[in-house]
Amino acid sequence: MRTPAEYTKNIKNKIITEDMLGACAFSVNKRAKNYRDTERRTRNIAWKDEAREKKEGFYKQKDLLLSIVRPDCIHSEEQRHKERVYDWEPDFDEISPEDTVHEGEYYDRDVHRVVEFKDRFVTSTVYYLYYQLGTYSFHRPLFEYEVSKYPELEVKDIGNLATVGKNANDLISVQFVKKVIELIRSGEYVLKSGKECA
Repeated sequence: MRTPAEYTKNIKNKIITEDMLGACAFSVNKRAKNYRDTERRTRNIAWKDEAREKKEGFYKQKDLLLSIVRPDCIHSEEQRHKERVYDWEPDFDEISPEDTVHEGEYYDRDVHRVVEFKDRFVTSTVYYLYYQLGTYSFHRPLFEYEVSKYPELEVKDIGNLATVGKNANDLISVQFVKKVIELIRSGEYVLKSGKECA
């Protein structure tokens, strides 16, 4: 995507708008998701490591970009995930057949015996800082113990988080994102709301 002329003018004038910030955070966030998807798909260890490193680098850039704005709220979401319980755990025998989605056993050479297991679904609450910048919205994972650090923010469920990567040609360039990051690191910028300031 070609960088809009007003963004280039704003950078020269040391201005960052919420729209610019949103476009930059969206760009690095989608690139991170593309690398996340590559990391999950590939079986080649070297490619997997490279994809993980690039993914983490783009997520760090996203965090730095979002660090200059206040989150809108804390998004809480109930998520179901599969949990494996082994026969040595206290609640193994208490798992009912209705709650068991899979069960099995294997021989454990370390303990020299057959170990039984049951898989079940459990629900847990996950938390995210939620940001709205123009037409863009973002989530940053938050541990449950960190929620109390933001007493001014409302905790609410705002819907599903399913996201996918995007073609890099449709995103603000990495070079422009780096210019915005350099400006943020310099501390010599003015943050303005709205689309254009040029």
